[in-house]
Amino acid sequence: MNTLKLLFISLVCTSSYMGMAQATQGVKKTISSPDTLSNPHLAVYKQARAVGDNSTAIHSLHYLLATDPKAGNYADTLAYLYLDAGAYAQAYRQAESILHQHANDNLALEIKGLSAVQLQEPVVGLESYSTLYDRTANINYGFRKLQLQYGLRRLGETVKTAEQLLTKLPAEDKTQIAVEKADNKSSQKVALKAGILYLQGLSLEALKEKDKAVTAFQAALQINPDYELARQKLTSLLAEAKPKPAKVKS
Repeated sequence: MNTLKLLFISLVCTSSYMGMAQATQGVKKTISSPDTLSNPHLAVYKQARAVGDNSTAIHSLHYLLATDPKAGNYADTLAYLYLDAGAYAQAYRQAESILHQHANDNLALEIKGLSAVQLQEPVVGLESYSTLYDRTANINYGFRKLQLQYGLRRLGETVKTAEQLLTKLPAEDKTQIAVEKADNKSSQKVALKAGILYLQGLSLEALKEKDKAVTAFQAALQINPDYELARQKLTSLLAEAKPKPAKVKS
């Protein structure tokens, strides 16, 4: 349960997704498009978005895509709107439809991956984020790949991916992620590098490589001394490593 909570908090609450930002830009472009007023479906879409009515915006895009063969570029926007509305099954299917025609559409692939995670299909999510990372070398995609590997208990893969990410992460990187606190109820922000080291440490601990796990947790705490879960894990491992006092014979 703790693993899943860590996974979902980080995936949903980290810095904005590359594709999500692109989708937002696409929406703004649509609103200012000269042909908006000449097309009633785009006009309805514009009005619905202006008042935050996702349901009507989604309906208008369906009409637009069904009636205008030149409107295919709005398919990604429709998938994004479903995702934004929490309609993950619909977002997943829309993304799949786009990828069937445009296999290299990174935005659709990202929406598919995130929707898959929310639909409790982590293997599909891992495949999506692995492909995105291979294509773009974007560290955020790599971190989501790392999280999903650990969530699936692919421990050797997790350690290897963590090593790759730590090598490629710029020394001046300031990316922050959200992780669970020790109370399992609230969250805190830590540096991305600390989050990578923490997952690496968890995997090494599970693989019985406790000395390496200690090193990973210590490194995470050097970056974020207030990282509660890393502190908790390090304290536990160090306590286990202390020699137990010999029993005194009576």
